[in-house]
Amino acid sequence: MSRYRLHVPAVKSASLTAQTTLAAIPCDRNAVIEECVIASRTGITADNTNYSTVTVLNGTKELFKRDFDSAGDGGISALTKESLTQLKNTTVDKDTCLQIRYNYAGNGLAVDLDFVLIFRTSRG
Repeated sequence: MSRYRLHVPAVKSASLTAQTTLAAIPCDRNAVIEECVIASRTGITADNTNYSTVTVLNGTKELFKRDFDSAGDGGISALTKESLTQLKNTTVDKDTCLQIRYNYAGNGLAVDLDFVLIFRTSRG
């Protein structure tokens, strides 16, 4: 199993448009993303008016998603890891370029998340 770690640094919502790609992750082989784990260094408090959403995308297909609103997924405590629920088939190939995308409501929230994508390589 190959492991890839991607760090997405803290970003304040004032510097972002309604939808921003925080990172592009080029894949170099056939694989399946078995897990997406996030952690925040400082924690993110949930809010129903001003909140952010982060999504791992393959093209337009949402593979993993996390909302930081009280009605949805809630906040995340500092230095606490969380595995995100897989939404779609997570197979990638050497031509795939994944995205981590940020979106927000109201004034949004700062993004302070480490992402760990765990891939299982496959033949073909």
